[in-house]
Amino acid sequence: MAKATSDHPLAALPAIARDVLAALALGALPRSRTWMTGLLASPAARSPGSAAPSSELVRDALAKLQTAGLVSEDERRLGVWTLPMNVYPLVYADLLARVPQVALQDALAHADVYAANSLGRMSHGRFSTLTAAVARVRLDAMYGASPVELAHLLDRLPPGLHDIPALLDTAIADCVDDVLFDRLHAGMQGDLLAGALDRLGAALQTGIGLDAAFVRERAALLVADESAPHTQGLRWSLAFDRLLSDAADQRGPDWLASFGALLSPAIDAPADGDLLDAMRSAHGLTMAPRPATAPPTSVAGRRRSWRRGAGRMPSPSSTPRSPRCASSPASGAGWCRCTWRWPTCWPCWRSRRRRTWTRR
Repeated sequence: MAKATSDHPLAALPAIARDVLAALALGALPRSRTWMTGLLASPAARSPGSAAPSSELVRDALAKLQTAGLVSEDERRLGVWTLPMNVYPLVYADLLARVPQVALQDALAHADVYAANSLGRMSHGRFSTLTAAVARVRLDAMYGASPVELAHLLDRLPPGLHDIPALLDTAIADCVDDVLFDRLHAGMQGDLLAGALDRLGAALQTGIGLDAAFVRERAALLVADESAPHTQGLRWSLAFDRLLSDAADQRGPDWLASFGALLSPAIDAPADGDLLDAMRSAHGLTMAPRPATAPPTSVAGRRRSWRRGAGRMPSPSSTPRSPRCASSPASGAGWCRCTWRWPTCWPCWRSRRRRTWTRR
């Protein structure tokens, strides 16, 4: 990691303080002091020539940074720290400019306890937590990852249903500014600008760290580039913004003709959907619920699987048996008639006991 330059706003801070700020920026979301200590154990996350700091040194650095107003502690979770948004883009942009992407990926994998090489296309690994996924998606997006490459990372989320648009907003839109915007892929830039233009027409603000003039200027430049992917939605958003924002003295013949040049590529283009639809087509199972492990048992199957037995309730601490044990009448007493699994559930066991007492 290269040393900070003398003209950098944070160059006057000690090395341990700069390392703590860089660790919080790399973590993306609020992180604990223990996590920062584990991340700074990787040489790529520290200043060159410095040793791994202890937990006490990290605590002292956090206390000094909090006094200076550079970090803040979570009010509801003690010991969990975050960077203010007026500091975060500066620290994160400086970190990305100094450290290679692979080194930061390995440092994140070490701190979040997952194997970095298990997230490849031919692997089956997953992120340990959703916070780890947000940090990795933000890191790869700021290094210019395409939507398809980010879709591979979203396919490695922890098990469960996730709101993919909200996750992308947390990973990218919440931290972007004028400097970090240029590091994004052209497809991600178009999706971000389209959302900002839609919010600008509805709430008179972009909703991100970019002002209205910057959003309109970059949107016009992006739609003028014919090689930029996924600009159909951006063209419609820019057209609606011009209808709402342009004054009456600007609405002449040339103004009307500009809409034809702006919207003709979007009208003639095939209906491929927006950027999120392209990510769905790359990995459709990411947006769908997880399939069931087994189909539900039919009524006939439950009747065939039931065997008369002693009618006793098996102990939960007993060792589960193989489904082959159900063929034996002696071992079929502990099998459930609802799911054909062992041990039986309480309603089936009570029903079996009632039938046994009736026969007796």
